[in-house]
Amino acid sequence: TTAGSSDPISANSKYRIPADNPFVGTSGIDEIYAYGFRNPWRFSFDTVTGKLVAGDVGQNNLEEIDIVQDGKNYGWNLKEGTLAFDSINGTVHDDFSALPACLVDPVAQYDHGEGISITGGFIYRGCAIPELFGKYVFGDFSTAFYPADGRLFYADLDTGEILEFVLGVDDRTLDL
Repeated sequence: TTAGSSDPISANSKYRIPADNPFVGTSGIDEIYAYGFRNPWRFSFDTVTGKLVAGDVGQNNLEEIDIVQDGKNYGWNLKEGTLAFDSINGTVHDDFSALPACLVDPVAQYDHGEGISITGGFIYRGCAIPELFGKYVFGDFSTAFYPADGRLFYADLDTGEILEFVLGVDDRTLDL
């Protein structure tokens, strides 16, 4: 609703844009909060810290998890994850000399040997599994397009460590 707020009204008059949004009053689109994502596939807010966490689907090489901050550039299509991306041939490399220094790296990433399409999740704040408290729980569609063999993971967003959930005493994977 647009009633009861002094924030600027959108061009179609259907919603308001927070006055403190980083691109209000600059050239471009006022609604932009952050940019440089390829395909953020789900995001969530941490109920304790308020951090916005997004799972961003990569192109050919890497899947990433980002802590989204206002006005920041997360690098697509100059970077895929923490590596420089060559948009002509779809490869990654570690020559950053032509890249602007302001690009924000993900807090965690994994390569396509582990999965090809991250599905963002949530930071666990429950009490039933104390070992997961504060960890980011998320999934991945598959390691290949067919057959789908989805996996569940959890990540420590402070260290970037990602581990897979295993089921039962025989440590079998989910494979769905």
